[in-house]
Amino acid sequence: MTYFAPLVNTIRIKNPLAGIPQHILMQQVEEFARDRDMTDMTDLLKRGALVAQNPSEFESIPGITEEEKEALTNEVTHKWRQPRSMYFTVILCSIGAAVQGWDQTGSNGANLSFPVEFGISDAQYLDPPANTVLNPNYEHNLWLVGLINGAPYLASAFIGCWISDPLNNYIGRRGTIFFAAVFCLLPVIGSGCAQNWYELFITRLLLGMFETFLDSYSWFAYVLQVLVWVPKPPPSQSTLPRMSLLLSVVASSCAGNCGLPSVSSSVSAPT
Repeated sequence: MTYFAPLVNTIRIKNPLAGIPQHILMQQVEEFARDRDMTDMTDLLKRGALVAQNPSEFESIPGITEEEKEALTNEVTHKWRQPRSMYFTVILCSIGAAVQGWDQTGSNGANLSFPVEFGISDAQYLDPPANTVLNPNYEHNLWLVGLINGAPYLASAFIGCWISDPLNNYIGRRGTIFFAAVFCLLPVIGSGCAQNWYELFITRLLLGMFETFLDSYSWFAYVLQVLVWVPKPPPSQSTLPRMSLLLSVVASSCAGNCGLPSVSSSVSAPT
């Protein structure tokens, strides 16, 4: 690791605008504004392109206002002096991370109780801690429990991911979120009422399929964060989403240990 440290510290991504003649760059900006119906912002986009082309000399760019100079300077000299929209984006990313962490922890912790309840124990011995009676269905049950535990991801990969885009085009972003949120709740209730592993398997397939639609927006939050990244981001932008993911994992684990229903782990069978 020490060997690669100097190399990592010297790697820089090449500026894609570097070397483009200014008149060509301005033509590209004008075409961009026309294609996306943003002609009223052409002058602002031109100044932004010039700043992006040569960030270190933004103060000498013609037409840039004092307010814009101050904002660009604050990105480096005052890490916490950011617009409200930046902090709104950070909070949005943190919520996305928390949803992701809670769901995944609840889903992974769901296989702690149902194998024994449904008679498909994946333990090698049936009489712990003596460990004298071998489980005759050990290998079969091991694969079966793994299949049930991985059911949400199977449904997500083979069904949810493929219909997410058409569903967004058909009923829109808000409609998709509402539809997925409602149908993410129903499989959780159904899994809590499952009487056998067949029912649990089906409800977890449904959960994974509809959960995909919500997770796609959680990941979009990370893409949004990258789009608004500043040269020297404040600590909140770089650490808060990761910390939210960690805290949601801890909270979900604590909820399970205390017997509270997690978002996607209410799968213990009724006794």
